[in-house]
Amino acid sequence: IGVHLIVEELRAEKVNANLSPEERMREARYRFLDRAAKAQSCDYILTGHHADDQAETVLQRVLSGTGLRGLAGIPEARDNLLRPFLSVRKSDLLDYCEEQGIPFSEDPTNFSLRIPRNFIRHRLLPLIEARLNPEVSEALCRLSEWTKEANRVIDSTVEECWEKSLLSFQKGKIVIDIDSILVYFTLIRKYTIQKAINTAAGRDVHLNAKDLDRIIEFVDTSHTGSYLEFPGGVRVVRHGRSLIITVLKNHQFRCPLETGNDRVIPEMSLRAVWEKAVAKPFLVGDEWAADMNVGPGGTQLTLRYAEEGDRFRPLGSPGEKKLFRFLTDRKVSRF
Repeated sequence: IGVHLIVEELRAEKVNANLSPEERMREARYRFLDRAAKAQSCDYILTGHHADDQAETVLQRVLSGTGLRGLAGIPEARDNLLRPFLSVRKSDLLDYCEEQGIPFSEDPTNFSLRIPRNFIRHRLLPLIEARLNPEVSEALCRLSEWTKEANRVIDSTVEECWEKSLLSFQKGKIVIDIDSILVYFTLIRKYTIQKAINTAAGRDVHLNAKDLDRIIEFVDTSHTGSYLEFPGGVRVVRHGRSLIITVLKNHQFRCPLETGNDRVIPEMSLRAVWEKAVAKPFLVGDEWAADMNVGPGGTQLTLRYAEEGDRFRPLGSPGEKKLFRFLTDRKVSRF
């Protein structure tokens, strides 16, 4: 029929252990589609998602405890990815294919009931249609559309809250003013903090409704030094009237530093520069600099993130102190 066909055998890469095999294969499929589109100089990718897919997605997310973002279901468009059949029922598409003599195939894994989505498709939705609401799929799709409209209003207010509350924006670290977000409704606070986490991480970080509730309770009840942790190295830290959101991409990062050799450290957005020693007493230093003695014959240091239990001897102190205790005493955020 004059359509160029590209076939590739896919394997699910075990990059993210938090994803199921089905989710990893889904990511592999989209990576393939993106590669194929670029290879053929295509502007858009079209998928065959239909209204039944939308209904299943919304119901599955309701059962998992999603928030308003999840209730919106599958988007009609995202970047160069379009889903033109999202408002069309599967039965109508199949009828059209049969009338026009268009062949189609079914993925055999779509019938495995061990996969939650298939159980919803083949067991739960038919039961609801038979016992409770014969138009449940239409109702779920309608809920998705209403939620998308509500989200557009929410997004506008979140952007306003974000602009007023953002104090500092660095790579992997964002600081938000607590008092600025408290004047908004709880929902806006949740989404503003979610936006801050996504921005700090440089990607979408999955937080469910319970995670966002924890963050709001944390804002209301925590004290300086308290923090929450989420998968992917995300930390939300309380420091005075601020929230510090950090993302550590590699907790085990170690970088050797040889005395006398300058080095760029992109993982920490730093540059280590060695300067010729000047004969003078040790200085206590300011908040950005301090002298240290590497000891006799010290030629190599290791730079890493601070860890629980780290100790050092402050200049002029008779003994060692815990690093985090030292920072807390001076009202310095440990993150």
